[in-house]
Amino acid sequence: MKTYYISAIMAGLACLSLYSCEEKNPETPDTPDTPVVPTISISLSEARETAIDFTLTPANAETVAWQIVETGTTVPGAEEIISSGNQVGTETGTYTADNLTAGTSYVIAAAALNGETYSSVATLEATTTVNEPDPVAPTLTIESATPT
Repeated sequence: MKTYYISAIMAGLACLSLYSCEEKNPETPDTPDTPVVPTISISLSEARETAIDFTLTPANAETVAWQIVETGTTVPGAEEIISSGNQVGTETGTYTADNLTAGTSYVIAAAALNGETYSSVATLEATTTVNEPDPVAPTLTIESATPT
């Protein structure tokens, strides 16, 4: 009787092992759910008197945002940029920071988010231009002339 129980248990375990194992898809490798770290880069397109145009190039991002501060001001971290910055699309795009002061240096900071993983902050320093007035040619006025 002992042999019968042992044989029945072994047969049951064999059947259980055949049906309880999940078939693995050879095209999907076993990898832990490690989040992909997003990246972002920023480049200057053009600086004008009261605006700066720049291009953001994110990768592996679900959320992208940017902020601008005057040079010398603390640059915000990635979490602050994402939570209170100007949110934009997740594809490469050109954006404008406007209503700026002429002749002033600024830092544009950008960050990306993928799930709960933040990118490093990308920064770009640029200075708005100063439009000089057109030079005016001096005017000479002759009130009277005496022949010589």
